[in-house]
This record gives sequence, structure tokens and C-alpha cells, in this order.
Amino acid sequence: MLLISISAKTRAQSNTQIKFFGQPGLDFSLNDDAKSNSTYFRGGQFVIYVTSQVTERVTVAGELNIHYMAIIPGPSTEIERLYLRYSINDNLAIRIGKTYNPIGYWNLNYNLGLVLQPTISRPLIIQPTHDGGFTQTRDIGVMLEGENIGSARLFFDLFLANGRGKNGGLLGPSYALGKTISTTARVGIEPTEGLKLSVSGVFNPLEKGMLNEFNLPIADKLTYSAFAGSISFFNPEKKLELIAEYYQHTNAYESIGTYNINGGVLYLGMKTNGKLTPYFYGETLKFQNGDPFFPLIDEFTNQAFGDVTSISLGLRYKFTPTIVFKTEAGSSDHKGYGTTLALKTQLAFSF
Repeated sequence: MLLISISAKTRAQSNTQIKFFGQPGLDFSLNDDAKSNSTYFRGGQFVIYVTSQVTERVTVAGELNIHYMAIIPGPSTEIERLYLRYSINDNLAIRIGKTYNPIGYWNLNYNLGLVLQPTISRPLIIQPTHDGGFTQTRDIGVMLEGENIGSARLFFDLFLANGRGKNGGLLGPSYALGKTISTTARVGIEPTEGLKLSVSGVFNPLEKGMLNEFNLPIADKLTYSAFAGSISFFNPEKKLELIAEYYQHTNAYESIGTYNINGGVLYLGMKTNGKLTPYFYGETLKFQNGDPFFPLIDEFTNQAFGDVTSISLGLRYKFTPTIVFKTEAGSSDHKGYGTTLALKTQLAFSF
């Protein structure tokens, strides 16, 4: 009986996996308009990701992110994901807890484990607000998800969650949960291996006076909505890699008016062999000034919000599946701050 008990415990423990992710780097930037240049080492984030197959149908996962933020002394710790997933059958599942918002392709596939991401940084428009972005990348709620349905390999997500609020309505010692329910939906197809086409959107009514992500009271009752159209192609047997996405964020106030943020992302990679991949990355963001939702100066980046256009040429070298080196040379034009030339490197790894 003792041997049977030990054997059962061993099998249960073997279903739990713990992974660690890191991504230090070295950056050099030059901005003649601002008469500034800088060279600095980036420590990156330290991420702990735990998954466990509890039963044949139930899995649980948790993701902890330890990192530094400019406005907070010392390291900051965030629970990025903490959920239970129940598989109804081979095509349908329900997820309950804190998870990534199913808006677009990039946000669902590349977040903190940068050893998997094809570029050094994620697009600005889907950065979380504490990194100068505009998207609530995670939320807490319940999600119905489907995948590999029918000959078109249909996939979808329907996510009911807390919605926007102070610091995105997420859990944490200084966070306040969102006061309204948001609805996020995504639907797409995979007509051929590796090619995915999808559209997704968010609908979230917000009340006047509630605190937003910048700890500002919302000036007027509004409806926040977001739309994303995505095309991606990743096939291990093909050389081409592609991500093309368009985003639109809209704040429609009851009496103040409507304000939009539009953005586009293009990634093109060409694998030369099993290890080296040169790539192009570009993004553009159009910010409509005057929206009272946003502060004049973002305290996280110490810059005003504005239009941004950036392009980069990069090289990615995969030493092993868990150790990847990336380097990028590019320029970024930020309205009001001029053009910044940058050379970036990153060593992303997991263990």
C-alpha cells in the first residue's frame, strides 16, 4: 500500500511543471532632437510559470512576474495569470480566473516568456499602461474557448471579465477591481497549417467618476471599445514568418465626444536555417489628442502621449530552444520628442 501511495504521489507531482524566464539585454539610443544619448544594461523581468494537469480534464496555471518600474522603489511583483481550465471535450473548454485578454494575435501568444517572442519588444499599442501602452492585457473573469472546429479549423474565445479600472482592474495590494463588466470576443480560422486569420473586439461601459488605469477619475460616462484584425503565419516547415495586425481603441463619451487610437503592426521573418532568422519589424500609432482619459504626461514613461512610428531590422539566433539571442537596429519617431536611433540586444532564456 505504501508503494502504491508513493507511486500515485510521484505521478501527480510529475504532472506539475515549473518554468523560469529571463531576458537581460543591452541598449544604446541616440536622440539629436532631445540632445541625449544613453547606454544601459536591462535586467529584464524574472518570470515564474507553473502549470499542473490536475485531472484528465482540469489544468491549473499561475504566472508570477518580478520586475522593476521607474515610479516604484524596489522590485514590483505581479500575478500575471492564475486560472483553472476545464476541457469540455477536444474542442471546447472553460477558463476561470486571471488570464490574458483575447484581443489580437500578439497579446495571446507573446507576453512575458520572451524566448518565444520573435522580437525584443511587443507593439506599443498593446503594451500594458505601466509600459506606456493602451491595452488591458490581462483581466479576471470566465472565458469559453474553442479550437480546431470543422474543416476550417475555427477557433474562438468569449471572455466576460471585470473590465477597466485602476491599474486595469487587476489583483494586487494597490489595485482596485473594475466596477463594470467587459466583454471580449475573438473568432478566426486556420485554413492551412500555420496561417491564422482572426478578428477580435472588446466592449466595456465605464461610469463617470470611477478611477482608470492612471488613477484619474473618468470625466464622463463612456463606452470603451477595441477592435483588432490579425493575420499570422508560423509553420516550422516553412521559412516565412508573418504577423500583421491592425488595432483601434475608442472612447465614446456620453457628452464629451469620441476619441480614437489607431495602430498597425508588421513583422516579417525569414528563417535561413534552423537557428538564424533575420527579420523586419515596424509599427505605427495614431493618438487623438484631447481625450481626458489620459494624463498630459504618462508617469510611467515621463512622456506625453502622441503619434509614434518605428521600424527595426533584427537578427534572432536560437542557440537552443530555450536560449535565444536577438539584436535590433532601428529608429522611432515620437511626436514632440523627435527621432530616436537605437541598437538593442536581448538574451532570452528559460529553464
